[in-house]
Parts: sequence; C-alpha cells; structure tokens
Amino acid sequence: MTRELGLIAFAAAAVACAFAATFARPTPGRRGAGAGRWWLIATAAFALLWIDILVGTRFDITDLVRGRARDADWYDQRRGVQTLVLLLLAPVAAAVAGWWIARAARAGGVAVALAHAGLAVVLAAYAVEIVSWHHAARVLYVEVGGAKLIGWVWAAGAALAVAGAMVAGLRRSTRP
Repeated sequence: MTRELGLIAFAAAAVACAFAATFARPTPGRRGAGAGRWWLIATAAFALLWIDILVGTRFDITDLVRGRARDADWYDQRRGVQTLVLLLLAPVAAAVAGWWIARAARAGGVAVALAHAGLAVVLAAYAVEIVSWHHAARVLYVEVGGAKLIGWVWAAGAALAVAGAMVAGLRRSTRP
C-alpha cells in the first residue's frame, strides 16, 4: 500500500501544481521569476517523483552506492560514513531548502512556498532513504495504518503542495 500511497499523493500534487501554474498570474510587487515558473518546477518535481515510485530509481541509486562501497572495501564501515554524510549534509540541505522556499515565497507568496515546503519534506525523506541510514530506515519502514511511515511522509509533503495550490486557487477566485 505504500507504493499506491506515493503514486496517489504525487499524482495529486503534480496535478494540483499544474493547475496552479496554469492559472498563476504575476504577483504585483514581487521580483524575479513569476509564480507560474515556481508552480511548473513543483509540477515537474512531483511528476518525476511519481515516475520514481513506478520504476524505483532510488533503489537503483542505493544499490549502485552499495556496490561501489563493496568494490572499495569500505562497505562494512558504511554506518560511520552514512552518519557523517547525514550530519554534514543535513544542515546544508536545510539551509538550501530554506533559501529555496524563501525565494519561492518572494516570487509567488505563501501558496508557492507551501508547495515547495512540501517538496522539501519529500526530498528530505528521499535523501535519508537513498543514504540508507539504518537508524532512520527502522523508523521510516514501520508499518502505520497499512502503509510504511515513509509513504505517509510522502503523502504529507504532497498534501502541503496540494494545500498551496488550493490557496493559490482561492486567492485567484477572490481577486477581481
């Protein structure tokens, strides 16, 4: 059911963001790329995530890294490397995500920022899954309500994007 949850969540987010992109108008007083471009970025990202759920690219990446680690004879020490990678990359990724969301907010307001915050949540879960850190994997792969927790994290991120698209739609419908 986790796979189906991801497929439904990412399809809903991609469609919602596509609609928001279609109806986006330039926001007065905002600089940079218009909201439509930011919605298109979110649309493309969620569509790619949907494709990944179908084909399992993230598993291929993990398998590739595992194979390289075995070839280099450091696979048995991977836990230290995984921990170091996550500890070094997490603050950088959080800073980049914050900067990205702030730029999206300047371009398209709260609605676009919500969508990109949802995307950041999903991409963070993907990163942890690809790095395959066993501590996080034990948590992300716990069965909750018929699906693994990672599926619910995907759904939560996608729900933020859908909520952002709905806010954009409400704002559009209330403008003269």
